[in-house]
Amino acid sequence: MPKDLQEAVALIENLTNYERMSHGCIRYNTTNFNLQAFRKWLADLGHPEFEPAVVFHVVGTKGKGSVSTMIANGLQQANICAGLFTSPHLTRLTERIRVDLQEIDDTSFCRWTGNLIKDLSRRRSTSTDEIVGMRTMFELLTAMGFVYFRERQCSAVVIEAGLGGRLDATNVFLSPNQKLINLIMPIGPEHRGILGRTVEEIAAEKAAVIQPHSHCVILAKQDSLYESAVRNAIAERMSLIDSKATVIDIGNMVPPRRKDASGVQWTITFDDEIFTIKNRLVGEHQAWNLLTALTALIQAYPNIYGERAAVAMSQSDWPGRFECVASLPVPVVIDCAHCVLSTMSMTQAWKQCYPVEKPVVVCGFMADKEIASIAEIVLRELHPKKLIVCSTQSPRSAAVEDIEKIFRQQDATLLTQTCETVEDAVCAALDTGCPVLIFGSVMMVEPARSAWMAWRKKHE
Repeated sequence: MPKDLQEAVALIENLTNYERMSHGCIRYNTTNFNLQAFRKWLADLGHPEFEPAVVFHVVGTKGKGSVSTMIANGLQQANICAGLFTSPHLTRLTERIRVDLQEIDDTSFCRWTGNLIKDLSRRRSTSTDEIVGMRTMFELLTAMGFVYFRERQCSAVVIEAGLGGRLDATNVFLSPNQKLINLIMPIGPEHRGILGRTVEEIAAEKAAVIQPHSHCVILAKQDSLYESAVRNAIAERMSLIDSKATVIDIGNMVPPRRKDASGVQWTITFDDEIFTIKNRLVGEHQAWNLLTALTALIQAYPNIYGERAAVAMSQSDWPGRFECVASLPVPVVIDCAHCVLSTMSMTQAWKQCYPVEKPVVVCGFMADKEIASIAEIVLRELHPKKLIVCSTQSPRSAAVEDIEKIFRQQDATLLTQTCETVEDAVCAALDTGCPVLIFGSVMMVEPARSAWMAWRKKHE
């Protein structure tokens, strides 16, 4: 067994990690994403994924993490022991695996790392198969989540998918004895170079998690981009597997209504009841996410009191989601918006909360993102005073010069600056004394928060 968390993480990082690989190096096929081999390994482990009575499986481009943590908060309020598996992490790998919202402890993490890697090594030494069990970091952590949730006797689990859906390691809930709630969140052209060339193909990959015994909750608002592609993909999937699954489309429900200018207080209409909640997560998109999470929770547990669950969900804390780390003397906001859909939500939230403030924007992206479309939204909606571009310090990071060029092609008058690190970019933005919006890759969140705290301490 690894002697400490650092040694356990080092062992795990020896495995293939697609999260840090350039997308040009990833081949999305059944060899590299060998779901059948992974399912066989879970079977040899005693099918820990089949233990929980209720599974919430969340896929999509935007909102997966927020909705997952909202459901987990609702389950905790109802005194239901629940596991929560999310990705990626901000600071520690242990953030990805939680029971009753508490991270897996270091001792359990080290023990299961040692046990699972030892089991894998034994299988490989005795098998003639080219690929046995698992070989990626994500697969190991997924399996660890399942065995830990079984050990903790979780009666429900909330599982956020990683990449896509069809071949994702989380697509293993095949037991008709479980109540499976598939949540399909808004889908866009994210990972177009891997999952498909069109949004229709990407939506089909994600809809492939639907099983004949599923209950399906989808968030595809009538006025949203790509909503028809999502609905068509779900209909085709259900026809293919002859599913009689219940489908509830949140987009057809009464929209949340904002009660104040902060983007926090909302009136929710649910099951003929109307109640007001103060959502810790800011923005209209988070009110829609709460409505989605509440609908899924009631599908699984019809006797849960809706308003009480909604209040618990509204207290969900999910760092890096329009996180206001300072409000005075000027707002400083960190948001991990890194796709077209999340950028639209982020800019709308900024305009709701700070309608007259034009921010200094700090951003950095992975090279595979729709940077030109993101730039168009930011320039059109926010009219930033200045743009500061930084590297995400990842092999997948887009070059800062390329990002700067894309923005300036759309606005030649834009004042810009480039920095090598997130920390330098954040400090440069804070030094202007203007409102600051830091957004882009999720890998920027933790260094941005650290840079803000260091800058504040220096200037106290």
